[in-house]
Amino acid sequence: MLKGIPLDHRVPDGRANSSAATNAATNATANATGEVADKAAGDKPLAQSSGAKPRSAREPSAALANLPDKSNGSPGPLKVRASKNAASASKSGPRIEPDDNAQLLHEQITGAVKSGGLRAWSLQTQGGAPKVAPEDVAEQWKYSRNDSDSQRTSTRLAGFILDGNPKLHGTELQAVASRASNRIVMSMNNGEANEKLQKRYGDAARLRDHLGEFIAEKLRTAPQSGASPSLNTDDKLRRAQKLFNWLGENPDVVLTVTDNPSRHHAEISVRLTIEKNYPEMLKEGRAAGSKPPCLGCVLWFNDRDELTEYQDEEQKVPAGPLFLTPDSGLRTQFATHGVEPMGAVTPAVIGEVADTVKRQVSGLKLDIRPVTSGRTDNIPRSPTDDEPDTADYTKAFEFGKPLFEQKLAVKQKVHAKQKRVMKQQIDAKQKTDTKQKTEAKQQNEAKQKTEAKQQSDAPQGSQSSQSSR
Repeated sequence: MLKGIPLDHRVPDGRANSSAATNAATNATANATGEVADKAAGDKPLAQSSGAKPRSAREPSAALANLPDKSNGSPGPLKVRASKNAASASKSGPRIEPDDNAQLLHEQITGAVKSGGLRAWSLQTQGGAPKVAPEDVAEQWKYSRNDSDSQRTSTRLAGFILDGNPKLHGTELQAVASRASNRIVMSMNNGEANEKLQKRYGDAARLRDHLGEFIAEKLRTAPQSGASPSLNTDDKLRRAQKLFNWLGENPDVVLTVTDNPSRHHAEISVRLTIEKNYPEMLKEGRAAGSKPPCLGCVLWFNDRDELTEYQDEEQKVPAGPLFLTPDSGLRTQFATHGVEPMGAVTPAVIGEVADTVKRQVSGLKLDIRPVTSGRTDNIPRSPTDDEPDTADYTKAFEFGKPLFEQKLAVKQKVHAKQKRVMKQQIDAKQKTDTKQKTEAKQQNEAKQKTEAKQQSDAPQGSQSSQSSR
């Protein structure tokens, strides 16, 4: 596995460095009025960037790299708490800590998104992590005909792995699959999830075995026609077959799971890993998988002049919400300022991060398309008219049948053992119950016998004197 991937996040020079008071006033005005400096009204094609050359940002600290990922769950709110030491308070300012009040962060980032040009976006606090997004996102995440072989393969990979492995506890997996480099680089959203992924699929042979098992289990019997259009109506089956075929065409492919110690979102982790270790794979383009990029990732790729890789056939970039989790959704924005998101984060830093978000949004070079995301059953499939060939299931079935039968035999053996154990437990209980009933009967009989003997041994005179009264 890959170690110590640096954060190569470049941002344009000339970033605003306003004071905390100025930031608070500016963002409060933006929140109250909804005004946008560079927009007349509504969301329009955003302005071109100023053309300033990028520069490298500071490296995030080790503490930042070990923070928990909360992009798919509710974060702890933040609290401004003054330092107990007056000297340290004047030096580092008040701290923001979890579990009390996140209003400052939420309001300033929401205001930055609006004033940057996305006026229809607002703070959303229902249903998971707080985020900034349009109130009504009716449009589903759609398949793009611009997707390459790498992106189609990666989407199938993400769908199969996440659907079949609920113990991975994740909803996002992104990958780049390269025939030329004979490698697939993949990642989830944090190092812990990637460790589980590495243990599960450290090599392609295990993945191919699981695909064969799945296909054989779905079909149960050999298909009458190896390339049956009717079978292709099952999205999961067709994706598994296409991925099985791809692995068969690339039998020596290497599966590489990134370490992701800095807890980047999956597509960023994949890009940084490829840049450092497999630069020849950059020609494959963007990562693809179970979700479209969130707005935070869109802004990151835009800063690097790489956002065109995400354009669909309508020249728009599908984008999910901007998650307001400092250690995940806003991770790259906080890292730009060398800040530990759940450590010594001051109101002034939040203002600087808001400035960064505003600059990034106003600097978007392409139109974005807000889309829904977040479920593994929401992954779009390539339409059959775009891929007219129908997958041949015969070879996969023949490969997977003995594996499935072996798996089924193991299940049946386990089930038979469970039945035997259950029968033994029932028999033991019945034997215990019978013994207890027998003992109770014997005790009752002995008691009755004792009482009868006591009555027979009682003095007869007492009974005569009583009867003569």
